[in-house]
Order: sequence, then C-alpha cells, then structure tokens
Amino acid sequence: MRIPGARALLFIALVLCAPLASAADTAQAQEWARRGHTLWKVDKAKAIDAFTRAIEADPAFHVARYNRALLCMETDRAEEAMRDLQALEKAGRPEAAKLRGLMMMVVGAHTSIAEGALEDEDYALVLAKLRVVLVYDPSHADAYTVRGAVHARQGRAKDALADYERAMQLDPKSPEPVFNRGLLPLRQGEHAQAIQDFTRAIELEPQEPSGYRGRAEAYPGLGARPPAPRAGRQAARLGG
Repeated sequence: MRIPGARALLFIALVLCAPLASAADTAQAQEWARRGHTLWKVDKAKAIDAFTRAIEADPAFHVARYNRALLCMETDRAEEAMRDLQALEKAGRPEAAKLRGLMMMVVGAHTSIAEGALEDEDYALVLAKLRVVLVYDPSHADAYTVRGAVHARQGRAKDALADYERAMQLDPKSPEPVFNRGLLPLRQGEHAQAIQDFTRAIELEPQEPSGYRGRAEAYPGLGARPPAPRAGRQAARLGG
C-alpha cells in the first residue's frame, strides 16, 4: 500500500544528527540514508535495511527512523513501524504526529479491505489486515467485531466470544457485536442467552431488522415458553 507523502521528509535536513555523533558517524549515516532512498522503489526490504544501518550509525538520525517507519508501513511490518513511532514520540520529534496520522489512514483503509474480504470469505486476508489495524489502533472496536466473525465462521467460538466482548467494551453503543454474540449461543442451543443478546441489539438499534429475526428464531427453542410473534411481525415490518 502506498503511504501518502511517504518520501516527503527524505529531502529535509539529512544533517539532523545528534551533536555527540562524530563526523564519520554522521557521514556514514547520511550515506546509508541515501542508499535507502535509492532502493525505496526497487527493493523495500533492502531500503529498510539501509535506513536501519543509518540509524545504527547515528541513533539520533530521526529522519532515517521516520522513513524506515514509512517503509515498514508500506510492507505491513506494523510492529516495527510502531516501535519507530514510539521512539520518535519519546524524542519529542514533530515527525511523530505526522506518522501517527498516516497510521490512522492505514487503519481506515485496512479495515475497509478486511470487511470486503469477509464478504468474499477470504479469511486469511481479513486476519492479515486486522493484525495491522490492531497494532496501530488497539482500541478499534470494529476490528474486533470483524475478527470475531472470522473466528465464528471457522468454528472458534471462544475466540469469537472474546473479540465480540472486547468490541462491546470499546463501543458499548454498537449493536453489531452484541448481535453477533447472540448468534453464538443460538448455534449452541442456548436460546435464553441468545434472546438476551438479540434484545439488547434491538434496544441499541431498533430500526435494524436482524435483531428481531434472531430473537424470533431463538424463541421456539425455549420449549414451554411461547414464541415471540411481536418480534416476528416487527422484523417483517422493517423488511426482515
């Protein structure tokens, strides 16, 4: 994925090295940074290595660290990009805020890709994209909801439940993880719990028909208790 403005700082102040760095260290760092720039389009892995060598020569060469982070973002090496961001934030560098903003753009793009891949049942792609999302934004509720859906479809009910409940903690007003959680007990024959979740989903979004459908499906499983005709009629009225 291309990162907007990925090379914007490459031409800015390559001489921004720590005062304690020797002239030889500074020259070596700059040379490795130039190599990283040259390799950027042709071999991103080698470009990352070159910027790493620049940083090793001069750990205060913040522009090299910023550009290494951008390359890591382009190649979904999210953990490495996050470590560089944290180092820049610790140093109080202005590049950190820009890098954080770019990461949030990646979060939005990867979440959209993951949602589309879920519809296409490309679960490997979903999980790969959401891994990146949750490195950059561990509080992204939608990512947990989507990942929970993958776990549920692949038969990992405990993992799905954990993700749905995490999403509910992060975004208590979202009906989707509540509804999805209700599907788990429904499939396991735990109809009372399913009805409780579907009812909560309805309370959160009364105009969404899926909660009514789920609840109507769950009621007959209670045996002696009557079904919920009102729920079924409401679903029909809303287009369910």
